[in-house]
Amino acid sequence: MNDRERYSAKDKNKLEKGSGFVKIWTLLSNWVYRVISW
Repeated sequence: MNDRERYSAKDKNKLEKGSGFVKIWTLLSNWVYRVISW
C-alpha cells in the first residue's frame, strides 16, 4: 500500500506540473501498473 501511495503522490505532482504529454504518459503508466499488479 505504501508503494502505491508514493506512486500516486508522484503522479499527482506530474499531473500538476507536467505538460499534456506527461499527463498522457502518467495515465498510461498507471494503467500498465494496475494491469500488472492485477
